[in-house]
Amino acid sequence: MPKRTDLTIVIGKGRSYFEKIRIKEDNKMTTKEVVLAPEVGDYKIKWTGVGTAFVQLISSYHIIGKDYMPVFGLKAEAATLKGLPTIRVSFRLPEESSSTMYLLELSSPTGMVFKKSLVEGQLQLTDGGFSAITRYDIKEGGQRLHLYVDPATKLKDIELNIPMDTKFDVANRMPVQVSLIDYYNPSKRQTIFYSIDESDSGFEDSEETGCSLALSCDLLQSTEAIVLGYPGEIEEDSLEIKSAFPYKACKGNFIRSLKATAKFEESLSK
Repeated sequence: MPKRTDLTIVIGKGRSYFEKIRIKEDNKMTTKEVVLAPEVGDYKIKWTGVGTAFVQLISSYHIIGKDYMPVFGLKAEAATLKGLPTIRVSFRLPEESSSTMYLLELSSPTGMVFKKSLVEGQLQLTDGGFSAITRYDIKEGGQRLHLYVDPATKLKDIELNIPMDTKFDVANRMPVQVSLIDYYNPSKRQTIFYSIDESDSGFEDSEETGCSLALSCDLLQSTEAIVLGYPGEIEEDSLEIKSAFPYKACKGNFIRSLKATAKFEESLSK
């Protein structure tokens, strides 16, 4: 009978140790994070006990001009749709790989955060890129998002639309990074940078339709369902919504498609 996991890891600098992590059988699949002080120095790691742990150092600061090998064909772009900023990320997993997990790490622009409700809304979609995501972690108060990608997914070309919430306005936002990492072989990684400029968005209100809607508290509470997405074609009395994701469930049932159709009532104008 194999021994149960009971592992202690200590992290130190110089002659002393300042952080202790205990990993046991009931929490061995969780991720532990230690935030190091932004100081130059030699750190050391020591462990005792039974079990296997993977220790990785992730830097939040990268040189924007640095060229990373395009091992995953990683791309990212951002835009704003009626006050809802969204990151569109695409990449391709290797056809032959021994990896058992990939980590997609995203940083949010200043003034924006990732939210549990928005991420879980995307996870409800079973026919898009989020079907390849096995779990997620939101860190640093929503400023960083970890998505764990299953390498066994049948999707090799993966595209994800990741919405964010705006906390406050910022002028001249700096570019922020997106990294895709082979979780157990971190030397195999690709990092790119994206920027978002709300004044240069491809998802502004259409001048032709002039559609606009103020979401009051009463409206949010009384509405049966709210679906966000990119406006498509208008045919007769219906509007196609592309890359749709639910902001509010329809009688507890989330939509299961990347496309939805909204039918206009007689009292509404196109």
